[in-house]
Amino acid sequence: MNASGTIHAFPIEIRLDRHLKANLFVPHEVLIGLFSDFYEPAERTLLPVIYNSGDRVLEIGSGVGFVTLILGSRCEFVLGLEALPDYAEVARTNVSINSLSNIVILSAMGYISNGEVAFHYRNPPYFSSFVQDQIGMEYRTNDIITVPTIDVNELIDQYNINAVHLDAEGSERELIPHILSGPNIANVNKISWDTHTHIIGIAGNHKLFYALMDAGFEPVVISGAYFFPTRCY
Repeated sequence: MNASGTIHAFPIEIRLDRHLKANLFVPHEVLIGLFSDFYEPAERTLLPVIYNSGDRVLEIGSGVGFVTLILGSRCEFVLGLEALPDYAEVARTNVSINSLSNIVILSAMGYISNGEVAFHYRNPPYFSSFVQDQIGMEYRTNDIITVPTIDVNELIDQYNINAVHLDAEGSERELIPHILSGPNIANVNKISWDTHTHIIGIAGNHKLFYALMDAGFEPVVISGAYFFPTRCY
């Protein structure tokens, strides 16, 4: 796959958790990651513990929909945002073939405003983000594309969201403070995210954790506590 080309996806059956299997189409790079336990390993363990049947979740960074299916199998509703158009299309396909009518996938980047943004396409594509190349990032920009953005606070209001999960490749630095300042933050009782220390630094992670705690959120589940806050939720 390239930024403007087509994606080649392979059909597989995979276990989402101890009790649930799903059929997925996944690109080659995701296939390798899944079977090597590199692709989203913590999400498979933690998200079924964090989220439950009453949750209406905004997922920022859906990828090909693997984590989206985990959330959708447990929650009342999931709204997924994916900036890469080809990945968003694969995610929609995966939602459809698993007959989960409580999931909606939008092809857009969750952001602090509506509009467009320059998006840095990298290979593997799941390392793409709006963050420019910088020291510490393993993968460099192959191309720059323009993607639409949606103000996440508007979606929280429109879809009556009470929980937010972010895998936003560094844009959590802007998104979490924006969510905390939103008019409907009182309705949000769960926020989880994949930290990206190589992008925002340890100090950046600390700032987000303390901002959440200052807003009344209590840390509940941490993966990789020995590496806090390098690799955790």
